[in-house]
Amino acid sequence: MILQFLLYTYIYKQYQLYILYIFFIYTNIQKFIFIIILYLLVILKQLKKYQIKYERLKIILKQRKYYSKLIQTKQLKNFKTYNTLVLKAYHQKYQQQLNQRSIKNQQLSQQHAKQQFQYQYQYQYQYQQYSNQQYQQQQQQYDTKIRKNFIKKNPLPKQKAIEKKQPIKKTINSSKQSIKPITKSVKQVTQKIISKNMKTTQETTKKALFLITGNKNKLLEFQQILTAKNIHLESQNIDLPELQGKDLDIAKEKALIAFQKSNKKSVLTEDTSLCFNAYKGLPGPYIKWFLDSIKPEGLHKMLSGFDDKTAYAQCIITYMSKELKEPICFIGQTPGVIVFPRGDNAFGWDPIFQPDGYDKTYAELSKEEKNKISHRFRAIEKMLEYFNKDQ
Repeated sequence: MILQFLLYTYIYKQYQLYILYIFFIYTNIQKFIFIIILYLLVILKQLKKYQIKYERLKIILKQRKYYSKLIQTKQLKNFKTYNTLVLKAYHQKYQQQLNQRSIKNQQLSQQHAKQQFQYQYQYQYQYQQYSNQQYQQQQQQYDTKIRKNFIKKNPLPKQKAIEKKQPIKKTINSSKQSIKPITKSVKQVTQKIISKNMKTTQETTKKALFLITGNKNKLLEFQQILTAKNIHLESQNIDLPELQGKDLDIAKEKALIAFQKSNKKSVLTEDTSLCFNAYKGLPGPYIKWFLDSIKPEGLHKMLSGFDDKTAYAQCIITYMSKELKEPICFIGQTPGVIVFPRGDNAFGWDPIFQPDGYDKTYAELSKEEKNKISHRFRAIEKMLEYFNKDQ
């Protein structure tokens, strides 16, 4: 019995399942039962590995009667023809099962992608709320250093001011001859003050706005829009930290940091975001990381499971100067729809975004057309209105 067991195991490893129906047709029942017991033991240990072979055995047992009749009537001359017919029937059913599984896997993958994306950003939102307290504690020391520079210095102390007022009080009781040199000195001082004020006004008119960016395409769009308004714009590349939080909070903090690093020049910072209504405003200001990881095609696939394909492009321009205590934000938005990537003028996510009222994407539009309707143009218009009011 032991030798017989070893022999059957060796044959099973060599020929696997084909040995079953050979013994089923050409051998005794005892040997067939013995082989089935061996086969069941293997299945109990490795169900997943031998699942396909178990399905193949089912097909063979179902079609045994039909093929046995063909063998008896001698319609099938050789055993090879029998084997090929069985394999064809198995492959047909196996392919049908694979197609059904692939359809189910696609549906499950879409549902899984939706759930994963939602859970990911819910977790990030909770983590931001939890870390706000620690973040505020860390920023208190940093904020104090920055905001001290915005506090205007107090005038001269009281003792020095009294010393300067004393000679003026003496002149009231003095004669007219003592008053004349004082009047001359006063005129000279006033002329100096007026000349300084004139210089400062001329410098303010000639001062250029500094856009803090290292992106050439972004700078070109700003210059094309502002040259029509007779405003000179220069760029300065400063490494700013990547912050997390709400859109306006991020923009204001970036402007304060840029103002300090640029030696207190009049500074502009710009933050763009692409917001999907199906995801309630996400990816938003984090669009840069999405583009680096999944690119425009991946952004389009994110909405494949949603009926709502609407979105809006947002631009926040923040302005900071010495005259201001806090930065000012100018917001521009353009509504649109997310579309499969189109267009040659590819810049960021422009091939995906199709603005409302147009059949073309940002990438398909010319620069002149885009600059008339873009979110950046609308934010710049609000900024120019603010500058005109001050004048």
